[in-house]
Amino acid sequence: MAEKKLETKALHSGYKGEPQFGARAVPIYETSSFLFGTADEAARRFSEHDINKIYTRIGNPTVAVLEERLADIDGGLAAVCYASGMAAISTLMLTLLKKDDHIVVSNTLYGGTVSLFSDFLPRFGIKIDYVDIDMLEEVEKSINENTKLLYAESIGNPKLNVADLEALSEITKKHNIPFILDNTVTPGIFRPFEYGVDIAVYSLTKYISGHGVTIGGAVVDSGTMNWRKKFARLTEDMPPFHSAKYGKLSLIDQLKITLYQTGACMSPLTAFLILQGMETLPLRMKRIGENTLKIAEFLKNHKNVSWVNYPGLKDSPYYNLARKYFDQYGPSGLLTFGVKGGLKAGKKLINNVKLCSLLANIGDAKTLIIHPASTTHFLISSQERQEAGVTDDMIRLSVGIENADDIIEDLDNALNSV
Repeated sequence: MAEKKLETKALHSGYKGEPQFGARAVPIYETSSFLFGTADEAARRFSEHDINKIYTRIGNPTVAVLEERLADIDGGLAAVCYASGMAAISTLMLTLLKKDDHIVVSNTLYGGTVSLFSDFLPRFGIKIDYVDIDMLEEVEKSINENTKLLYAESIGNPKLNVADLEALSEITKKHNIPFILDNTVTPGIFRPFEYGVDIAVYSLTKYISGHGVTIGGAVVDSGTMNWRKKFARLTEDMPPFHSAKYGKLSLIDQLKITLYQTGACMSPLTAFLILQGMETLPLRMKRIGENTLKIAEFLKNHKNVSWVNYPGLKDSPYYNLARKYFDQYGPSGLLTFGVKGGLKAGKKLINNVKLCSLLANIGDAKTLIIHPASTTHFLISSQERQEAGVTDDMIRLSVGIENADDIIEDLDNALNSV
């Protein structure tokens, strides 16, 4: 049977109906723990790691459906869900890394991720090199014998650079380290494992959930990484959990163990809400891509706009890479632009929009607007902001599914007020 398309997977993967009552929608198993029929059944669930029917901190049937659906959409082996995107990233790092390890990281990342890498991980003796992810030679030169991974975003937020992801994967395979990609901005519309990515991470809060009602995160494993050379914990039969016997699932098993130990679990209700949003993911991403291109072209010609950055524009330096990786749906819904008059004019614009919502999120069905330098990237240094492409005059839009003409009218009125 041919592999199902994205639109079908977003609706059906991971669930064929609830057997007891025949519920067509995924039930919310809102319970802390699950009954064991007998002592032998309890022993079997623990010995066979039947974790979705033991205790919700380590597994839950509602969450399990979401995990299977995420893995299927990416063409991955399996996934683990968490309470937030940052919980997913931090748990993955704690699972893979130890003292004196070294990682290579893109210098164009979401501000919260930068804070994790710059402040949190060094406390545990982990060393970080930030690189210009567009410069392949710089990336490779930064890798040494202690390097354990390369981390980047499919589209940098908010610089909106598109790295040559396939070329980066060739570098990581040469050095036998995993390529970890934050695919939050391009879920479904980009299948990372087809281009050599080993692990994908997500903030499910954004486009996958799509309606701004909850937060969550996930790690999806491709199942293709050879962990034996540099990650002994994943390949040796070490007590108390003996993950080595799970073979290709050893990373997933270790992620579940770290989740069990740290407790950053996703609630069943959260999983249910994200599944509702996920059902319309392909429809929303198509509409968002169309809207964003139309708005970017409008802004390019506005008298009060000094520059526009969107990889879908033909004059973008990332246009060809965007066409290569995101051709069917377009390069997602983020765009940035500069307002003539700088910081003062930018704030005035934001104070005069009526339809666009001023808040710190992206990927909503509604159009969102923010000034990154004074909000999402406020906690990092001015030098780090410059390296990430965050200028004082920058406005970031996360375009929604409203009628594009209404969004344009709102922006036009606000721009004319500055």
